[in-house]
Amino acid sequence: MELILIRHGEKQKIAQFNPINKRNDPPLTKRGKQQAQLTGKFLKSESINKIYSSDMLRTIQTSEQISQEIRLPVTPQPELREIYFGDLETGGWENFTTISPEIFRIYCRRNTDFNYPNGESGYEVFQRLSPLIKQLIQNNDSKVALVAHGGVIRVILCGLLNIPFGHRFNMGFPVYNCSITRIQHNSTLQSFQLHQFNVISHIPTDLRTG
Repeated sequence: MELILIRHGEKQKIAQFNPINKRNDPPLTKRGKQQAQLTGKFLKSESINKIYSSDMLRTIQTSEQISQEIRLPVTPQPELREIYFGDLETGGWENFTTISPEIFRIYCRRNTDFNYPNGESGYEVFQRLSPLIKQLIQNNDSKVALVAHGGVIRVILCGLLNIPFGHRFNMGFPVYNCSITRIQHNSTLQSFQLHQFNVISHIPTDLRTG
């Protein structure tokens, strides 16, 4: 089974809190929709069996554009939501040093897993993702697309490749919008191998964002 991990398109830089998922949940920009459409066209010739998407607005809008191109329905999965940043969701990243100076110092080291202020850690994110990934392995589809978030893609790679979650910050700075990462499950070895990471060759230079 091949997992195709796709980051959402460029999002609007606005505060739009969603009380249902308790996260800042802005829509795509016009450019973000173009990125998603180009990604769908790029993947159109591949025999993808299913599309799963985080149920946040920017990922749903991205997966819908891809769906229109490859003619497959989208299955929303709350497990694929972005990392819950806790107090930063409403307090704002620009206030991180005020909200929690100690956690901000750990964040700046970029080598240790930690909980955001009243939020999730990388390990906790992988725990909520694990049942979905196990189910995908059992389903044994040959190729599955997961439309998710930069933080979640990093966590998936760490969890499946046995990389410490604190090292995720060294993976793609940034993970580009609508980038494609491919990871293959080897049923004989019962393990995953990374084949491609953060590929954006399908996005023209003037449309690339991260």
